[in-house]
Amino acid sequence: MEVCSWAQNPADLPSRGCSVKTLLKKQWYEEPPWLRDSRDKWPDFELSPDENIIYAEKKKTVVSSLNKKNDEFYNNISSYKKILRITGWMYRFYENSKGFNKKSGELSKAEIKRAELKILKKIQEYSFHNENTQRLKPLETFTDADGILRAKTKLTMREEDGNFKVPIVLPSDHHVVKSLILYKHQELGHPGVQSLMVALRENYWILKSRRTIKKIIKTCIICQRFSVKQPEIPEGTLAEDRVKNASIFEVIGVDVAGPLIIKESKKVWILIITCAVYRAVHLELLMSLSTDNFLLALRRFIARRGRPSIIYSDNGTNFIGMDNSLKTINLRRLETSFTLIT
Repeated sequence: MEVCSWAQNPADLPSRGCSVKTLLKKQWYEEPPWLRDSRDKWPDFELSPDENIIYAEKKKTVVSSLNKKNDEFYNNISSYKKILRITGWMYRFYENSKGFNKKSGELSKAEIKRAELKILKKIQEYSFHNENTQRLKPLETFTDADGILRAKTKLTMREEDGNFKVPIVLPSDHHVVKSLILYKHQELGHPGVQSLMVALRENYWILKSRRTIKKIIKTCIICQRFSVKQPEIPEGTLAEDRVKNASIFEVIGVDVAGPLIIKESKKVWILIITCAVYRAVHLELLMSLSTDNFLLALRRFIARRGRPSIIYSDNGTNFIGMDNSLKTINLRRLETSFTLIT
C-alpha cells in the first residue's frame, strides 16, 4: 500500500468539491503520470497532513441537552393509598433500625400523615424548583415549619384546620397528584367535578384543578359505564286489539300475583285483569292456582264487568287448563237466534 499527497491524488478533487470547469481541467479520471513507470521509480511521499486544511473541514456542533430523571419509587405505583403505606413502612423501618422506641403492628394515623407530608414535599421540590416560578405567581405562597409550600387564603383568621385555611399547593401534571384525585373520587362514591373539587379544596390547592379533575374522571371505568349514552330504540306500533274502538274490558289480559300469607297461615293469590285498550284494572281473589278457582274468579269478573271477547295470558297451568276446557265445548250449538216479542 502506497501513500500519495492530496495534490496528486485524482480522487481527492471531487471529494473536496469544485466547479465543473476545474473538474474538467484537472482531468481527475486519469492516473498520475508516475504511476505508469516501474515501482522502483515511484516517488516517496512522507505522510505530513496539513492541519489547517483538516480543521477547516471540521464542523463545529454544539449539543445542549437537559436530562432530569425522576426515578422515585412512587412513579411506578398507581394507588395513592399504597404509596402512603409503603412510605410509612419505610420510615417505620428506619426508626426501628435505630434501636429506640421500636414500633410494631399496623401503621398509625400519625405515621400515615407524616408519610403523606413527606411525599407531597418531594413532589413540590420536583415540580417547583423555586417559589417564584411562573405557575405560582397568581398565588400568595409561603413555606411552613415542615418545609411544605402552602397558599394563603382569606380564611386565615378562621378557627379551622390548618389545611383548610392554608392548603398545600400541588402541581396538576404529577403522577402522585393524579393518583390522589382518583383515590378521592373513588372514596367519595364517584362524585362529579364540582363536588370532588370542593372535597379536595379542604386540604389541597391543585393548580388547574378543574381541568385536571375532568381528565381523571374520564379515565374512571365505573363512571364511564353510567355516563355512556343509552341506545335509543324506536318504539314499535301497538297491536290492533289495543287501538281499536272497543268497550272497557272487551280485550283483557290476565295474570296471577302472589302468594300472600293471611291468617291461619293460608296462602292466597290475586288475579289481575287489565283492559288492553283503556288500561283499567280489576282484581279477584284466588284461594288456589287450580283451573276451577280461576274459572270461578273469571265468572265473578264477567258478572260484574261483562263478557270479554279476547283474553291474553301466559302459559300458566290454570290458564292452559281453562283453554283446554273451552276447546271441549261445542260453541256452535250454543248459538241461538232470538225473536223479539212485540
